[in-house]
Amino acid sequence: MTNQSENSTEPRSLKQLLAELQSEQAAWLALLDEIGEENMTQPEVAGGWSIKDIVAHITGWRRRTVNRFRAALDPSTDMIALWPAELHEDDEVDEINAWIYKVNRDRPLADVLNDSHEVFQQLVAEVSALPR
Repeated sequence: MTNQSENSTEPRSLKQLLAELQSEQAAWLALLDEIGEENMTQPEVAGGWSIKDIVAHITGWRRRTVNRFRAALDPSTDMIALWPAELHEDDEVDEINAWIYKVNRDRPLADVLNDSHEVFQQLVAEVSALPR
């Protein structure tokens, strides 16, 4: 993944932000392609998680970001509960991560990858809707 503007404090235009999102997504998809679907369900690749588990994890947290954008753009929108109400993201991140893992571990790889794609498209749509 690139880090071209990691330390930059300059404001980005919406167009630049969208271009960066697309660039990062392209790099992510290239990495997944290099890994290959046949290797994505191998257990314990990263701290006990498979690549599929990592994709599901990222997708779970991206859903939260999409949810927040929707609420910011339309305050009348109800926030959709993404995990059990007893888990509070401010102080129970490890428990949320464990819950995301648990609900996704037995899902087919194709479903996890499809969700990842759909949630990224939702993220792009929400960012695109930001006021200019």
